[in-house]
Amino acid sequence: IWGISENNLYIVGEKGIILHYDGSKLSVILSHTSKNLYGIWGTDESNIYVVGEDRLILKISKDWVYSILTCASFSKENFRAIYGSSENNIFAVGDNGVIFHYDGSYWRTQNSGVSYNLNDIWVLDETHAYAVGDHGTIIFYNGTSWSRMDSPTDRNLYSIWGISENEIYASGEDGIILK
Repeated sequence: IWGISENNLYIVGEKGIILHYDGSKLSVILSHTSKNLYGIWGTDESNIYVVGEDRLILKISKDWVYSILTCASFSKENFRAIYGSSENNIFAVGDNGVIFHYDGSYWRTQNSGVSYNLNDIWVLDETHAYAVGDHGTIIFYNGTSWSRMDSPTDRNLYSIWGISENEIYASGEDGIILK
């Protein structure tokens, strides 16, 4: 789920489902795919990104999908999450440590340094991004490269979100919450 306000929410799910809530009703946005969708993030109503199976990335603008991209590779990792700090700084993360970065023009692969699944990402700005994943994986992006951070757990971590670089929360398996 991602939204601009309580009356402007977007929801993604199985078999290409994208729903928009306008404050009173849900409507379906035709995604043109039957692949499962796992994550959604945007900067505003005209720039919403959705990620899913087989490295699928969709771009939505005002309730219609106008761009479908599959990031090429020999493998078909699923993207699990997407987040950014601006239209020119967006990251998609997923299975087997896959990370792609969008600079406003191109999606490029980045070396995460891990092979575990990455389940979520939170981006503060161009030099502060954090991703979490299976086996307690926590990685940090400094604007140039990703590095592994110490983790107090080996449980799978499923979500991350922050307020500042000094206040970041992660949660995961068995109800674990990290700060």
